[in-house]
Amino acid sequence: MISKFISALVSAFVISIVSTLINHSPALAESDSYYSFSRQFFGGIFIILAIYIFLLIPLSIFIDGMIYKAVPILGIRQIILKIISYTLIPAIGILFILSFLANFKTTVSLAVLFGIGGLLFEIIQEALRWLSYFMKRKEN
Repeated sequence: MISKFISALVSAFVISIVSTLINHSPALAESDSYYSFSRQFFGGIFIILAIYIFLLIPLSIFIDGMIYKAVPILGIRQIILKIISYTLIPAIGILFILSFLANFKTTVSLAVLFGIGGLLFEIIQEALRWLSYFMKRKEN
């Protein structure tokens, strides 16, 4: 469970730094009505971390349970299923929820962002699992 929180923290950090770097404009930063780089970064990381903690971690627990029931032995099939599920389920969920509330362009861009966020979350979670496995193996 701690790996999910670490994955959420690292994923939120990466997504926030990338989006801040993309959206930050040094020319506009000198004006009075423009947020600084650090304000954009920390605001983004808190919002994204809240989304991870309250939406993606419970969803990942559900996805993991369903995949373990379908493929009980850990292997490449289970990892591929997890990668596909962590990418598609958040994206499809956001598409379904926001299709009634927002315009199509906003909905699709948020669905892509949630899909990438879920994929990044799963990759970091698997990397932590492998790192933990190799550290335990090295101790023995």
